[in-house]
Amino acid sequence: MFKILKVTKKGQKYIVDYHACDEDGKLQDSEETQNITCIEDQIIEYRIFKDKIYQENEFEQIIKFGSLSKWLSKSMHFISYKMRTEKELRTYMKDSELTEEQVNSIIQKLYEYHFLDDDKYASYFISNAVSQGKGTKYIRYTLLEKGITNDLIDKYLANSDEEYQYTIIFEKMQKEVSKLTKYPLKKQVQKIREKLQRLGFSSSIIKKVIANLNFEEDITESIKKDYLKITSKTSDKNKIIQNLLSKGYEYQDIKKLI
Repeated sequence: MFKILKVTKKGQKYIVDYHACDEDGKLQDSEETQNITCIEDQIIEYRIFKDKIYQENEFEQIIKFGSLSKWLSKSMHFISYKMRTEKELRTYMKDSELTEEQVNSIIQKLYEYHFLDDDKYASYFISNAVSQGKGTKYIRYTLLEKGITNDLIDKYLANSDEEYQYTIIFEKMQKEVSKLTKYPLKKQVQKIREKLQRLGFSSSIIKKVIANLNFEEDITESIKKDYLKITSKTSDKNKIIQNLLSKGYEYQDIKKLI
């Protein structure tokens, strides 16, 4: 049997000191005083207070609940500095000593405490991703990996139509294009297309963005630089032309240079 010697509140937790005892509550000198950390739910559910005596099997339940409270506290900390999905949290607790029933219990409590909310997560993630110029393919893939359902993704993507996405990404790509003037026009278009594909935009938005961007080139220095690199390795005129063509330069510019 075990007797509660002291219950000390420490922040949102409780430190419970206990000692092995006999049926009359007399402490056993051969045993040492120990303690466990509890949460308020645990204190209330098991009515833990000073001088209360528990049978061994009852106290085992309190100890098991203690493991639960420890992981509940760790999970709350895990979520506190960054929003998480239910799937991410389950992955976090995967290697714990908790049973599936205990994990489900923690998940349920975190929903009750509003620490966990996949609906809110999907809304925030999509809004933030769109404002940063991320495409729908990227958004859907990332959220599915995090355990968000297609229904939730569709619910909030519906608030972000193609026209809005186009407006956001067009402004960003216009700034990007201004840094690419040293490249031939074909190369600039290729780089913008590849970037938009990596960001997960649909082909219709990519086509529309490229059609409306103001591409300008100033290849005087870059074509000379590439020409000198190639001619340092070969003097074959056809190879020089083919190499420069593969870099996106126009044939007339190459012929003019040569």
